[in-house]
Formats: sequence, C-alpha cells, structure tokens
Amino acid sequence: MTLSTFADPRLSINPPTASSARMQLCAHIHKKLHAFMGATLTGLGRMNCHDDQALKSALDQLDQLLDACGGHVQDTPAITQLRACAERLACTREAEREPVAAHLYRQLALFIADHFQRFDPQPVASPRADTSVVERFIYAAFVRFDADAAARLITADFVSHPWAGLGAPAGPAGVHAIVPFFRTAFDEVSATVLDRLVDGDRVALCYVYAGRHVGDLFGIPATGRHFRIEGIAILRLEDARVAEYWREEDMLGLQRQLGVASLLAATDA
Repeated sequence: MTLSTFADPRLSINPPTASSARMQLCAHIHKKLHAFMGATLTGLGRMNCHDDQALKSALDQLDQLLDACGGHVQDTPAITQLRACAERLACTREAEREPVAAHLYRQLALFIADHFQRFDPQPVASPRADTSVVERFIYAAFVRFDADAAARLITADFVSHPWAGLGAPAGPAGVHAIVPFFRTAFDEVSATVLDRLVDGDRVALCYVYAGRHVGDLFGIPATGRHFRIEGIAILRLEDARVAEYWREEDMLGLQRQLGVASLLAATDA
C-alpha cells in the first residue's frame, strides 16, 4: 500500500464494508450455482432416457437445482415451466421419451443462459503481486551482479530451481554462490522485459537478455562474443519478497552465438 507523504496512515486503512462483504458472498454463492447448473445440464444431455434409473437420477438433480434456484433466481414462471417439463418426461412412456427429453434439455439450456446473462458478477480479484520487487531482483542479480542487493529481495528459504541443479544452496547463500559467476562471465549486459503476467502471488516475465561473454562461465573460457537470447522467468512471491524462481532460456541459441558445444563443460573454444 502506498501512502501519501502528507496523509494520516490511519485514514488510509479502510476495513471492508458490509456492502462489499455481501457482494463477495453473493458472488461466491452464484459461482457455486453456476457450476451446479452446468453439471445438471451436462448430466441431462448425457442421460440415457431409456434407462429408468438414469432418468430418475437426472430428474432428481434437476429438482435439487430448481429448489436451489428458487432462493436466488427471480424467475418463478421459468422454474414452474421446467418443473412441468420434468414431470411430463417422468410420466412419458419409454419409447416416446427422446423428444420430450430433448425439449427439457433445450428449456434448461435457455434458462441457464438467461441466468448467466442477467447475473454475471465480477470475480473477486486475488491480490496482485508487486512486480517491482521481481524486476528489482532480476536487475540486481543479472544486470548489476549485486549479490547483496539481490539477497535483500528474497526470502530466507528462497529456491532458485535452475541454480539448485548446479548445487547452489537455498536462501541468500545460493545468491552469493551463483551471482559472482555472472559478474565475472558477462559484461555490457542488459535485460529488457517484453511482457509480464501477474496471477496472485506469481509473476511471469518474457524478456531479452543481452551482453558480451568476457570470462569463465561454468567452465567455458571467455569468447569475447556478444549474445542476445530470449527467456521466460516465473517467480513466486511471499511477503513481498521472491520465494521461488524458475527460468527457461534459449540455451541452444546462446551456445551457437558463443561458438561452444556445451555450457556445462569446458571446451577448446
């Protein structure tokens, strides 16, 4: 939360209002109702109307749905009509059920579509992750090569999944173990974020990383070559810090640009 320099912080903390709480509860109830509507319609459509047990099960579920709708959907005539259609199907002889079942299915589909159109509550938004801490971490670790700054932006049990494969420990110790390799290996670096996606506590970045290979890179001697690769990183946040880190990059493209066969073993390049 960002507060104005001149604002009284106590005035900036607004507890949820009764109205907003009711709206969230209402949205939750209708979400469940929508799911029940979809399941009932699907069950009715797949029902073998010549199977008495399957017919009874589908009509019982429809009856439960209409009971539930009675308290939340203000369309009593439509509910009454659906009950009448269901009763007609229940009383129809087996050989004549198919057209009656098809008619009931269409009526229920129209009823559900109308309900969705008239009541489409806005989803309750999940808290958005702070992308600034993510980009500050990327900049500190991979552009400035400042292990101390990067370590201040992570949790105590931070896990970098790519680094774990290299034997790096969790937490700040892993940052201090790996970042120095980048500092000696690369120069003239830049990281450009092309796109970002935020979903709850996760941030995904699509980026371009560029620079020059000037020192040993995990056994690869300096080539002096410039490189430019694209990658995707996913970071999970916890308490406004980076808790987990995944990355996929065009490593084959990097190998080709550096003129080496492998990034995991020394070569004669």
